[in-house]
Amino acid sequence: MKTFDKKFWIIFIPFIIFILMVIYFPYWVRDELLFYDFNDMGQIGDTFGGLMGPFIGIAGGILTFLAFWVQYKANEQQKDDLKIQRKREYLSSFETKFFELIRLHRENVTDQNYTKFGKTEMEKYQGRKVFRVIHKEFEECYTEIKRFHKIYGQSFMRNQYKNKLKSIIEKNKLNVSEEDFALIDLAYTFLFFGVAKDSEAFLTIKFKQKFNDDYFGKLVTFLQLKPKMQYGKMYNCWKYFINLNVLEMKPIFENIHTNRRVSGYEAHLNHMNFFNNLAVEKYYGGHQHRLGHYYRHLFQSYKFLFNENDLTDEEKYFFGKTLRAQLSNYEQSLLFLNSLSNLGLKWDLKPEINPITNKEIRLISEYNIIKNVPGIQVLDITYKKYYPNVEFEFEDN
Repeated sequence: MKTFDKKFWIIFIPFIIFILMVIYFPYWVRDELLFYDFNDMGQIGDTFGGLMGPFIGIAGGILTFLAFWVQYKANEQQKDDLKIQRKREYLSSFETKFFELIRLHRENVTDQNYTKFGKTEMEKYQGRKVFRVIHKEFEECYTEIKRFHKIYGQSFMRNQYKNKLKSIIEKNKLNVSEEDFALIDLAYTFLFFGVAKDSEAFLTIKFKQKFNDDYFGKLVTFLQLKPKMQYGKMYNCWKYFINLNVLEMKPIFENIHTNRRVSGYEAHLNHMNFFNNLAVEKYYGGHQHRLGHYYRHLFQSYKFLFNENDLTDEEKYFFGKTLRAQLSNYEQSLLFLNSLSNLGLKWDLKPEINPITNKEIRLISEYNIIKNVPGIQVLDITYKKYYPNVEFEFEDN
């Protein structure tokens, strides 16, 4: 802030003109009144002094005003400097907290590890590579559920759940169906919790109000037939089964599901007792212990940023972009899938409300968190259909 700004000059210039006129006035009087007898000039001087006294008082008042004006501007400058200092101190404090959250996020990524059987041996994945492997497992799970859905997908949802999904779709103006949403929810939830026996009871309770019992019970059994890859012959038997025509798959699976609790039952397929697949470790063992803490921390980091009312929208977006830069493309794609499941709707599609501003906390749309997803879709799940307001990187290209 400048002390002598536009307002100052508007006042000061006329004042200078006035002073110059006052100084010149005696000479003008002298030149004009030379024909008078200067013996009478005493009276003229008294008259002049009487006339000029008020003007001199006014000039003094103006000078006093100008002195106060300068002091006022100095005080304003001091206030602005204090605001700038406080802003800098606030930003410094905020940045310290925010970059600590980023550091913890990076530690969460670094600590990720996943040992899984590859083509011929056990392989260990660490850090960001884990998310790519998990993403691949989602693709497999979703594809297999779609295959199962071709057989048993008629009227699979309960009306209450269907209406809930319809409400979310309409509120967010999405160009998708309730069925699309439900299948993504199923695939991601199975991926997250797994289909082992200790997860089955929990998942049954979780999905009881969403899907028909017969549909969900059969789907759990269907996915439990897929063993870990180290069970080579059993895994190959599953691959043979999943590639059958759906009309061939149905009777084989119906027999296994009906007799799943019968000890010693046999269901021969591809020279194997396919029924034995139910007794070994499952391919979908779950990733709750890997992803649970990861997503909770990431959500709270973005929510912390969103609720900082002393930051401008531009500053918030800058920090949000900085945190997004820590996420690999597959991390962003998995976050997209997480946000479409019942576990992650609060990220954007069913947001929380800020109690102070009464604003919806739509984190993904607000900060374009999934901007750098790989490609334009995951299988037949198109990113833009679910997040039309996100500015995706593939659109720039």
